Amino acid sequence: MFAPFRLPFLRIAGMGLLTGARSLSGLALISDKLGRPKSRLVFFRNPKYPGTIKVLKVLAIAEMAGDKFPFAPHRTALGPLLGRVVAGGLVGALMFREFGKGGSSGYWLGAATGSLAAAAGAYAAYGFRHWAGRGRLVPDFLLGLMEDAAVTRLGKKMVADGKR
Repeated sequence: MFAPFRLPFLRIAGMGLLTGARSLSGLALISDKLGRPKSRLVFFRNPKYPGTIKVLKVLAIAEMAGDKFPFAPHRTALGPLLGRVVAGGLVGALMFREFGKGGSSGYWLGAATGSLAAAAGAYAAYGFRHWAGRGRLVPDFLLGLMEDAAVTRLGKKMVADGKR
């Protein structure tokens, strides 16, 4: 695993940034980790909710597909941005519970870190995609696919098992 992602708040901030780019990807990526038997978060492995992980993955894939359409709303518009901030906060709180050490105040720190990083990630991803597509050397559809691949690859590294 990439060494900086061993530190809980860097992992949380990294996943928050990725959640800003793809709002449901953060939850879908950590759901695999949280659904494992050694996870502290029993909701993801509770037999009463067997489809939680599958639903998150399907929604994340649907979001990635929907992003490619020209009528998709900008991620920096108020509604999508608020959704990303909330999702980033949830990812941060869940990741702090899984990877962090400390009392209950850590949930709030994890949520705040995830939310702020998601807002920054939304603007950064929008700015990069706008900048990269300005000359139209790379079609927007291809930029979206590259963004999907980067979010998935980096997210998997951030939730990978390793020394904590």
